[in-house]
Amino acid sequence: MCRIMQNVSNGPEEAEWEMFIMDDTKLLDFYLNMYSSEAAPWNLSPQSLYIQMEIRDWFSKEIKLPSKSLVCNIGIGVGDWDEYLGYYLNGNGIITSIDIDEDICTTFLYRQSREGHPNPSKVVCEDFLKTTLPEHHFDLVTIIGSTLGEIGDFDKTFDNIVKILKPNGKLFHAGFKHHYPQSQFENYIMRNGAMVVKKKEKFDRFPSVEFYTYLVEKI
Repeated sequence: MCRIMQNVSNGPEEAEWEMFIMDDTKLLDFYLNMYSSEAAPWNLSPQSLYIQMEIRDWFSKEIKLPSKSLVCNIGIGVGDWDEYLGYYLNGNGIITSIDIDEDICTTFLYRQSREGHPNPSKVVCEDFLKTTLPEHHFDLVTIIGSTLGEIGDFDKTFDNIVKILKPNGKLFHAGFKHHYPQSQFENYIMRNGAMVVKKKEKFDRFPSVEFYTYLVEKI
């Protein structure tokens, strides 16, 4: 059994904390659910593995970060992307992970603690549309996969991303065509005027899960 602290409201600098008690039973349930009869067919599918591989490969090749970077990922989900970012930044940066779901946040916190992650996330449990994260704070913000579709408000999400990025900060976005077409994202960038596309690519090996990646810089 382990007691963990969760940031529940005011971002990484002005935090309020609540204590949660968790044990390995809940963590075991998390692992088992990933390979349940409902989840396993997708999680083990070529399409799922292809998406993970291409996103991480593209990210590692295209993203160049300054020393001691501050990075924010929006949408924890199962936590694999946040885990990857923590290892990617180990010794060279700190990741803040934000999600609206309290169970997701507490399970992810416990998982990283129990596994002994060398560069664990600072977890913020809140609605990103009402985020309390500080403005002009992060060198890089990432939002990938189904997160944007689950948040639902396209323009407000990216408005808030612009606010929390430092000048010349970067946005890494990987999105599915069936959630939002590339044209909608590019039209937002042109209308907003605060960001410029540095690099983009489309991945369509599996048409049913066609997705795109963008590296965008705040002007």
